Amino acid sequence: MIYNPTTHQVYYAEKGKGAYLDGIKIQTNNVSDIQNATISYVCGYDNDGTIYEDLVSGMNIRKGKRLLTNWSVALDHCLLANGRIEAIICNGTEVYDNIAGKIIVKEAGGIITKFNGQKEENDENAYFIVSNNQIFHKEIVDLCSSIKNLK
Repeated sequence: MIYNPTTHQVYYAEKGKGAYLDGIKIQTNNVSDIQNATISYVCGYDNDGTIYEDLVSGMNIRKGKRLLTNWSVALDHCLLANGRIEAIICNGTEVYDNIAGKIIVKEAGGIITKFNGQKEENDENAYFIVSNNQIFHKEIVDLCSSIKNLK
C-alpha cells in the first residue's frame, strides 16, 4: 500500500488480484511512442549526475516528450500503474522505495526488467526499468543501452 498525503489517495495491490486506487481498479496506459511519453528518472544519493545528462541528451535525440524526477519513487510507480506516466528508469534507490510500487505496477499490467531488457527476478533489485507496455519497453531498453555507465 502507498499513500499520497498530498492528494489523500491510497494505491494498493495484491499479487494476482489487480492494482487499485481508492478501491477502483487501475491499469497502465497504452502509449507506445516516446514523443508522447513521460519518463521518470530516479537514482540513489551516490549518483554524480552524468547519467542524467546522458539521459536528457538521449531524450532530446529521440524527441521525447518529458523527463521528470520526483522525490518519491513509490509515487512514480503509482503514477505509472494509473496511466499517468509511461516509464521509470531506476538507477539505485533503496529497496523500501520500490517494493510496494513494483507489486502495484505488475498488477496494473506494467513490465519490469533489468536495463538490458532481461527479466528481473529479484524484487529487491534497485537497478531496473519499469514501463507501461511491451512496445514502449523496447524503446526504453534502447534508450538505456545508449547511456554510458548505466548498470
